[in-house]
Amino acid sequence: MEPEADIDNLANDHFSPERHSEAYEALERFSEWLDELPELHRHAFVLYRIEGCSHAEIAVRLGISVSSSERYVKHAMQHIGVRLSKL
Repeated sequence: MEPEADIDNLANDHFSPERHSEAYEALERFSEWLDELPELHRHAFVLYRIEGCSHAEIAVRLGISVSSSERYVKHAMQHIGVRLSKL
């Protein structure tokens, strides 16, 4: 499948009220899981997975080492994985 086609389909997809509600609940649940993390772990994860920053960029932005960035993101991903496995 073409990634651009998927994006076009998403842009044209009109969510049903049920699907919209499910997506909102999933986003709320994910947000709660992030809130359970220590602040630097949460920020490192968001910068890496959502904003697409490298560990070097995260280190500079958060004033931490690259290895700390890697460790924080790994911890956050493990935490989210555990939460997902409990669903």
